[in-house]
Amino acid sequence: MSRKKKPGNFLLKNNLPSVLMQFFEDFPRLIFPQEGEDAAALLLVKEFLFSTNDDARLKYALKLSKKLLKSTDIDDAQYFRESLLRREISGNINYEKQRDHTSHTLYNYLIGFYFYENSTCYRKSFLNYTKRINREAKDDIFISIWPFVSILHDIGYIFEGSIKSLDLDNSFKELQIAQDIINDHFKSKFWREVEITSTEEKQKIKDYVAYPFKEYNSKSIYEVADNFTELNLSDKFTDLLEHSISNLYEKNISIKKLLSNDVFELWASHYRFFNNNQMVKRISSLRSYFCQGP
Repeated sequence: MSRKKKPGNFLLKNNLPSVLMQFFEDFPRLIFPQEGEDAAALLLVKEFLFSTNDDARLKYALKLSKKLLKSTDIDDAQYFRESLLRREISGNINYEKQRDHTSHTLYNYLIGFYFYENSTCYRKSFLNYTKRINREAKDDIFISIWPFVSILHDIGYIFEGSIKSLDLDNSFKELQIAQDIINDHFKSKFWREVEITSTEEKQKIKDYVAYPFKEYNSKSIYEVADNFTELNLSDKFTDLLEHSISNLYEKNISIKKLLSNDVFELWASHYRFFNNNQMVKRISSLRSYFCQGP
């Protein structure tokens, strides 16, 4: 990222859309590093930021987020965002303070780049933190991580049940829909996105990488909970993953000891790697609460 030109005062003042628009006009390559994408990208940003109609804003939010996810090769995850939007539009959300996640998460993405570029303190803190995996941590690490943190951070709402009433039957019906979304993505949607449709070719790839996906057909809310806290990582898959990460960072990185088929342990292992013991304790507490059940 080039910082030769600063987009004015760091204070956002009272006109957030105008401040963000000016910022991305000054630094268009921050969100679309590919040459030739600048004009189309900026037009989508402008249409999104200045839309006064909810339907129009959602339309531009979907288009822009799809492009942003594609720039980091995770655009197949847009399917989960679209599934959440369908649930929101249908009114099938039980949280009383529900907000529009489609636009909200995109705002997070855009504002995050603004703060990263303008806050020396935040940028320094982020880069120092990521030196744990790459001693020559650079801006492209933020670019690769931020879409997960911002655009995709609310997709778990497709699993939201009936919290207020604790209606387990209704909650399970909603979880069944979420199961179907997950199954459809990994059994079909994912393969179409990567343009592999041959049954034989798909099976060869699955055999080669020891494809870890398992179809979810839980029969109760408790079984859903158990299934989604258990992974299916084979030694072959973790070997390939370790090899890919080592190639990415151009040095040998051992991760097998960090991996676990237990989701909570995998989550805690991530924070142990970054010496964040406070988060390890929080995950341990969350696990205890989760295992108690409703």
